[in-house]
Amino acid sequence: MDRDDFVFWKAFRGWEMHTFLLDRENRMLRHTCKDTVKLADELVNEVRRRWGEEKIPVLYFEDDLIFYMGFEDGEGRLYLFGPISFQILSEAQVTSYKFHHKFGKKDISICCIPLNQAAACLSMVYALATGICIEEEEITRQAGRRMEISQENQWEICSLMADMPYYTYENEKAFLEIFERGGMVIEEKTLSGRLWELELLGPLAARNFLKQCEYMAVMAIYMARRAAAEQGVNAEYCYRQSFCYMQELAECKTSIEMIRLYTKVIKDYGNKISEVKQKKILSGITEQCKAYIARNIKKKIILSEMAEQLGYNASYLSRKFSESEGMTVKQYVLQEKLTLAANMLKNSDVSIGKVSDYFGFHSQSYFSEQFTSKYGMNPKEYRLQNGHHGI
Repeated sequence: MDRDDFVFWKAFRGWEMHTFLLDRENRMLRHTCKDTVKLADELVNEVRRRWGEEKIPVLYFEDDLIFYMGFEDGEGRLYLFGPISFQILSEAQVTSYKFHHKFGKKDISICCIPLNQAAACLSMVYALATGICIEEEEITRQAGRRMEISQENQWEICSLMADMPYYTYENEKAFLEIFERGGMVIEEKTLSGRLWELELLGPLAARNFLKQCEYMAVMAIYMARRAAAEQGVNAEYCYRQSFCYMQELAECKTSIEMIRLYTKVIKDYGNKISEVKQKKILSGITEQCKAYIARNIKKKIILSEMAEQLGYNASYLSRKFSESEGMTVKQYVLQEKLTLAANMLKNSDVSIGKVSDYFGFHSQSYFSEQFTSKYGMNPKEYRLQNGHHGI
């Protein structure tokens, strides 16, 4: 599902409001109506004009009951949503509206959404389409309308849930896969790249959009905690962080604050998983190198040959080994050769010259120099102190 599809799904399927997308010349690109409709030029031009003045999503009231919402994206396309009413209309009112707008018998419905929830929806779809977050209070202030809507005009939740997709085990698996990949990057002010992942949690609070965001944030916190723990992140850290996130959520007042917290949860837990995976990768590379070195300890270890045998780029292999062990491959090889040479000097009567040759040192003097540097005494002194007296 691309971004335009998702905006349309969110507005129409999620809120039952018709959605229109027009190009710069006001040609209709797509819409959600069953029948072909033509929007009034006055409506389209006025929404564009107000958008041009304020650069804030527009609430445009045609009369005291019916309004449209709209904004332009970065390409100059106009997203328009409506018609919408913040109270239930009679059949006569709907018929009158269609007549005056020349819709006739065309299948275009007028959805009923309280103004504050309509502004919250507009804030969300604007973020989805453009990546820019604007608080719903700013939208309503710009429109010059009060947020307080009387209880008599509130939408009654009835059959909405029957028309919406329910949260399933497949949704949960898809959500958890986000964390299993680890290391995703989410900018705090540009949320559109990942916002639709919020919808994988499904419809939880129907028309109460603020509660929907709160419930989705709660589920995200606990599912992210679970995923992180399963991927090897320290369990104590996972539980401590989830408690902190819940405290942050309790302080959130708007849907945008909750969405920002949601993205913070994904980023923080995702980065922790990425760190754990990176350590596992480093550990795997290091162990492969150590095994190769152990098998070839009597030979001269050449980095490029080892990298080719193990299937890595030589510089990458060298860098990752150093990150993991705190020393270069060459330093590690020398350390291992000297450790094994010391053990042979201590537990056998093999001559020092043969020990030097056995571990691939190019001369006995070089072997003695490196051995003395590590143990503070030459090979002969080391052997004498450890009970063997071979030549």
